[in-house]
Amino acid sequence: MDGGGVSVLRMGTEEMSMLPPPTSPLHPQPKFQDELVSGSVEAITEDKARKVLERVDFLSRLREDVAGLPDLRERLDRLAEPALDLPEWWIPGKHDTDLVLGAARHGVSRMEYYVLNDIELSFKDVLKRSLGGEPLVDKEELARWADRRRDRKVNGAHAEKNGKSRNLSGKSDITDPEEERKENGDLADEDKMDTGSEKFKMEKTRAVEKSAIRSPQLNFQQIEAAMAKGVGYDQEMINDLMAQTYAANVRWPKDKVLLVRLQHIISAVEEDK
Repeated sequence: MDGGGVSVLRMGTEEMSMLPPPTSPLHPQPKFQDELVSGSVEAITEDKARKVLERVDFLSRLREDVAGLPDLRERLDRLAEPALDLPEWWIPGKHDTDLVLGAARHGVSRMEYYVLNDIELSFKDVLKRSLGGEPLVDKEELARWADRRRDRKVNGAHAEKNGKSRNLSGKSDITDPEEERKENGDLADEDKMDTGSEKFKMEKTRAVEKSAIRSPQLNFQQIEAAMAKGVGYDQEMINDLMAQTYAANVRWPKDKVLLVRLQHIISAVEEDK
């Protein structure tokens, strides 16, 4: 071996000898290093630290315990229920599944930008209908889900009735027909009455309006006019305005509304009810 390696080793040893000694009571770190360390650590409040830990735990449960379930779509189709503050086109189960997958992939911030515009999720179909001037609600698919929900309620009511009304002799207790009608009733008529009433429609409209993303103050035409006059808009700002406009057109819910929905989904999956 030539002397190159020795000279490099010697140079490294000499440079290392110039470094300050390790920290100890006899050899404290230089003052500038103390300032560097103290300046790089930002103290946070206990409340903020708690919220950060809760968000980490929430995302961990979402990604590890829910999003990876092989039967997630079937479970949510069975467990998910409508919500007053979700848009009319939202199909429980179908869109809840894609919300879980989108949030697990992109996080729970700016979901109108990342989740709504994810081409692998079914929300793209809602955007296409909006851009094409078509009705946002897929009435046929929503009706099929409502039929499945009604059948589950009827079957569950009959199963509960048959399982609980047994006396000690093993014979069924006599059930009053009027009471049975109230318990098992015509679930389709009951659902139709709730969702078809004018009061429900007004409450639904107010709730969706309150929970949805709002349109930006500038529309596309105003942005183009401002750019033509030399007023600068960078591409990132234009993308944000476009995403906000698309989200407002489909009544996409705000992050805080979807976060509550995700919390309910996690609880429903974990408790299977």
